[in-house]
Order: sequence, then C-alpha cells, then structure tokens
Amino acid sequence: MARRNDEQAEEAYQKALQRIDREWEEERTPYLWRYKCGSLREPEILPCQIVLVVIPVALVGFFIAFFDKRDSLWLLAFGFVAMVLVFLWVVTFMGLKDAIALSKAREIYEAKRRNLRVEDFQADGPA
Repeated sequence: MARRNDEQAEEAYQKALQRIDREWEEERTPYLWRYKCGSLREPEILPCQIVLVVIPVALVGFFIAFFDKRDSLWLLAFGFVAMVLVFLWVVTFMGLKDAIALSKAREIYEAKRRNLRVEDFQADGPA
C-alpha cells in the first residue's frame, strides 16, 4: 500500500513539475526576440549594459570631434550619427528592460521548481 502511495505521489509530483514547466514556457515566450530567420532568442543583460555605456560615450566623442568644425556638412553628419546612436540606445534600453523582466520571471520559476517536493504529494503529508 505504501509503495502504491509513493508511486501516486511521484506521479502527482511529476505532473506538478510539468505544469510549472508549461506555465514557464507560456510566460517566457513574450520576452523572446524573434529574428528574421524565425529563430527565437532570450535577451541578455550584459550586452545591453555594454551598449548602453558605449553609445553615449561614442555620441560625446562624435560631438567633440565634429563640433569644432564649423562646416555645416560636419554638423549634418553629427546629427545623423546622433540620431542613429540614440535610436540604438533606446532599442537597447528596451531589450535590457525585457532581459531584466525575464531574469526575474526565471527566478520565480526556479524557486517554484526548487520548493516542490515529492513529500508534498504523499497521502500522509510531509515527513
């Protein structure tokens, strides 16, 4: 009888793990980035942080290099480069926001899996 109870507890435990995994996949999907080739990828925090630092530094560098030149062509070039860099900065910031949200959601998912035990599903309760 105890063996049957253990088997039922193990089966209930496995089903609970599968349910948590399905919920995680559903929650994780909106955060994934879809590429043109159709592949999906999770946003990563470190590359976003690097770009968020590099772009303002590059923008200041372009500003210093081109502002000395009083030629309107240089100012036009600076304006164009600045627009592109600001656009990239905003897109990167949005990616960082997604990466942080995904990281927090993953922590919750892993805690749910970690806290689930077979003993919780046995008829006589946890030992």
